[in-house]
Amino acid sequence: MKIKSAIPALILVAAVAFCSSARAEQTTPSQQAPATSATEPAQSVWDGIYTEEQANRGATLYAQRCARCHAPDLTGGEIAPALNSAEFKSNWYGLSVDDLMERIKVSMPQDDPGSLSRQQTADILAFVLFKDGFPEGKTELAREAEVLKAMRFEEKKPEAAGGEETPRSPDRADNQAGHGRRIAVANEHASTVQFFDLATGELLKDISTLKRPHEMVIDPEAGVAYVSIAYKDGPWDQYESPGNQIQVIDLEKMEVTSTIDITPHWAPHGLALDRKSGLLYASCESNGGEVIVADVRQKKVTGSVRVGVPHPHSIAIVPSLNKAYTANKDIQHISVVDLKEMKPLQDIPAPTGTDGIIATPDGKYVFAGNFKGTQLLVVDPKRDEVIRTIPFDLPPSTFALSPDGSKLYITFHDLGTRDGKQVLDQPGFVQEFDVATLKAGAKMEVGHFPLNMTVTPDAKTAIVDTTADGAIAVVDLAQMKVIRRIKTDEWPHGVVVF
Repeated sequence: MKIKSAIPALILVAAVAFCSSARAEQTTPSQQAPATSATEPAQSVWDGIYTEEQANRGATLYAQRCARCHAPDLTGGEIAPALNSAEFKSNWYGLSVDDLMERIKVSMPQDDPGSLSRQQTADILAFVLFKDGFPEGKTELAREAEVLKAMRFEEKKPEAAGGEETPRSPDRADNQAGHGRRIAVANEHASTVQFFDLATGELLKDISTLKRPHEMVIDPEAGVAYVSIAYKDGPWDQYESPGNQIQVIDLEKMEVTSTIDITPHWAPHGLALDRKSGLLYASCESNGGEVIVADVRQKKVTGSVRVGVPHPHSIAIVPSLNKAYTANKDIQHISVVDLKEMKPLQDIPAPTGTDGIIATPDGKYVFAGNFKGTQLLVVDPKRDEVIRTIPFDLPPSTFALSPDGSKLYITFHDLGTRDGKQVLDQPGFVQEFDVATLKAGAKMEVGHFPLNMTVTPDAKTAIVDTTADGAIAVVDLAQMKVIRRIKTDEWPHGVVVF
């Protein structure tokens, strides 16, 4: 197939925006794909879902609306990642063509987002599919969301027999990382918890929760997970009605079995479980900011201590020292609590605020993210002092540790602004960090707005909420590569693996 003239290529990743503000004329499609029924087999980008004529129209549109920001050979520019890379395909692998189409439609061009019609967006997408080596067909790429949702973005051509995709066999699943394990993800805006098979991405069950489930923590020995219900009608800095519950989920049954009422405390956010004592700790915004403790066997709050900050965020505990630590976002210190006496201790200065916080299993270090700065704070919990600051190029946000505590995994996201409003279309990253040497390792792009993360017990796989994508990314930690993307309900937040 030939494309009219040599035209620079487009970047579709949500991290990048179309830059030209020139208007393109509306195009008239030739043949359009009919709507498919739910009973028809799903297609993929390898099934010839666009035509040569449509890709030619898309090339012209690209030249008018997008070329200013992107290189002619799809290698990207200063603000535009490569479109012809394995990373680009990996980023969208497992999501639907509609996800990609919608991302373009609502966020690009950067200086005039939403100005492309659905037909123009479909034509541009057809052009990019051609440039990425996906085959053309006899039917144009549709505009309708219900059609595009049935089309998968596949990184590699599926094995086929007789022209149809080969179904996944049990043997194939058995050989995949994470076989036999499940993921539970709390979707804040949808007020659901979804359960997925880690090896295949199959949705196993979708259950309702109280409004806006937030953070999750797991007790694998007891086979339960706990979910905080923080806010009923908005994020941490905009809500009017706080939640005052922690829900208990039976992981075998995949259902909510009970609810811990934490009244008169409210807005529980971060959760930390001391498995040995059976005590669950939560950072709460009630009473000027406090840490509460609940006995999970009795399912009731047994104590609290005020820390005196309006938004205590994440919480970490060091059971061997009977201490808890809260990251406080917009307050310039980390709060420290004596859990034996249930009293506050001396605060630890953190001039640019803190975000996530985590303690190593041996109690040697507490790591704190950064709300406005770009340094990782390394705290000695015996002295309650910051002993190292590790510089990065973006604010370190949230964390997960390998089960043995030897590797720390850090999420990074760049919360930009456009027209005075916060935007979530910048790429997010995960980076490995060696705990013994306190040195950063491999870094990878993972998706948009990675919010929380967990690591499998065998330390081979991480599951990352890419919240702005409405998906979770399954990461092979040996390769530091996304191997699967699983579409979730809206705004995935807390996540555990079991």
